[in-house]
Amino acid sequence: MAGSVITFDLQPLIRTLDTLQQTQVPFAASVALNQTAFRVAEQLNLATTQYFQSPVPFTQKGFNYQKSTKKDLVASVFPEARRARYLNVQISGGGRKRKLYESFFRTLSREDLLQVVPSKTILDGRGNPRKGIFKEIQQGLSNASGSGFFIGTPRGRRPGGIANVPGVYRRGSAGPAGKPGRPVGSRTGRGSSSVRTRTLTPIFTVQGRPKYEPLFPFYELGNQTANSVWAAEFKKALDRATA
Repeated sequence: MAGSVITFDLQPLIRTLDTLQQTQVPFAASVALNQTAFRVAEQLNLATTQYFQSPVPFTQKGFNYQKSTKKDLVASVFPEARRARYLNVQISGGGRKRKLYESFFRTLSREDLLQVVPSKTILDGRGNPRKGIFKEIQQGLSNASGSGFFIGTPRGRRPGGIANVPGVYRRGSAGPAGKPGRPVGSRTGRGSSSVRTRTLTPIFTVQGRPKYEPLFPFYELGNQTANSVWAAEFKKALDRATA
């Protein structure tokens, strides 16, 4: 992701210091930069609860920092690599990358599902798909009784506007008294043939390619925090180094 750079000019301060203090400036500056970066990352993590709806602990610890040294006076704050795949979109906007469960579906079927939206019926209290649903889908795809799951595109007339909408669907029961229901119209996954069922209930459906607007003020919060703490952190570090 593109970043912004905050530069602190030490030259005016250095000219006011004595010889001993000047020799300790690189060390003190590195300590102050690292503490400033820590404070920025801390503030960004706290802000996730303000800008995201019920963020999970994984997201609340999404920002990390890299320390400087006295020979390289640069400290960086950034979304941690595992979180960056979705946090960068919230920071800069644009289209998102493939989610982990979309990659999971790709291993189960020849259907390449992108930009899928989960049904509200499978969400947990935080608005994420409940953990057990993926194991349930995997097991259901190998269920030949017709009460498992279907990954693909339903064909023909379908209630609820699901015809020709790619996704993951839960199969209903077979027709009464052993009579088959309407055919699904395509295969459920690798090694599974189509099974006649009465209903298909959407679990994940493709909803086009959403474009996100920037939501999380990463740069604004970062700049504000850094500028508010840097001077005090540097003075503290210099005093400690020359005590």
